[in-house]
Amino acid sequence: MKTKQTADTARISSPADVVGVIPAILGFHPSESVVVLCLHMPTNRAGLVMRVDLPQPRDSEPFAAEMAARVGRENADAVVVVCYTEEGDSSGELPRRHLIDQFLDELFLRDIGCTEALLVRADRWWSYTCHRPCCPDSGTPLPTTPTGAAVAIQAERALAGAAVLPGREALEASVEGPAGARKVSLEQRFAAACAQLSEEVGQRGAAAVRRDSLAAVTEMRDRFMRGDRELDDADAVRVLAGLEDKWVRDALVTWGLDQRGDEIQAFLTVLAQHAVDDSCAAICTVVAAVAYQQGHGALALVALQRALRAEPEYQFALLLDSLLDAQVNPREIRAMAQRVRRELVDRGIVQEANATPV
Repeated sequence: MKTKQTADTARISSPADVVGVIPAILGFHPSESVVVLCLHMPTNRAGLVMRVDLPQPRDSEPFAAEMAARVGRENADAVVVVCYTEEGDSSGELPRRHLIDQFLDELFLRDIGCTEALLVRADRWWSYTCHRPCCPDSGTPLPTTPTGAAVAIQAERALAGAAVLPGREALEASVEGPAGARKVSLEQRFAAACAQLSEEVGQRGAAAVRRDSLAAVTEMRDRFMRGDRELDDADAVRVLAGLEDKWVRDALVTWGLDQRGDEIQAFLTVLAQHAVDDSCAAICTVVAAVAYQQGHGALALVALQRALRAEPEYQFALLLDSLLDAQVNPREIRAMAQRVRRELVDRGIVQEANATPV
């Protein structure tokens, strides 16, 4: 299950809006998937968005019931559902019609409406429910220019330094680490940085080293947000070694509360690309936590998958993974981050005003 909380300004008013905004919301172009957008009346505001791999046809009924139950937990008034597949028609019917019909039946039982039920295939869209001339049997070409709703979301992503990726594989690659000779070099640098920090802790104390670590990552973040998007390997490794300190890691989690959270997320994602497997659990979990707060459930999921591949028992990653799977609303994760920030302030690790190092 991949979830996304859309911006409050996203308004969905036509099929063209629907098929235009979904890649911008998810951050990638879905394939062989079902995407459900939860809508809230009276303004038709888009809320939670869920993307799920298409089930086997034999599993359509339990799949539809589970999806409808998740929509119900969001207190949505209506949904838009889009099936992405390259499957052909069957006996004159659009592919996966049984799945869509089952889902609509389950929504009806819960008194939840459906404003659009669409198929996207081969650069065209069809409607499962509309048979008027506006929705021809031959389908309608996907928009060649973004609609207003899509433009608004794409602009937000561009300002944050994020692009719409061609597919989920590209999203996974966005949090993968270095390879080849560079990987070997960074592994050696990370081991040396950890040894140096351990020595400094013995000489100066954990609090002093923690302050240095927070100052280093804050300075790196600020440079990135000023436009210096290239991270120095040596600096990045020093920061990643500092993240082995739980309090440094948790301070970065609270950065998701910042109004420029999407830009911070972009910085953290680039930092994760410098992390070899030995050092990736902390930064990938931070990426996931910040992405989750921003409503980027798909990015949170792939970041957690990398963290747990490297360290299957990493407790913070396991916690976030369980919350994501349970479809806990991003606002609850933000509330958790706010509690963490208060504790960091109480301990004198960060300042109240802007959560910068003390």
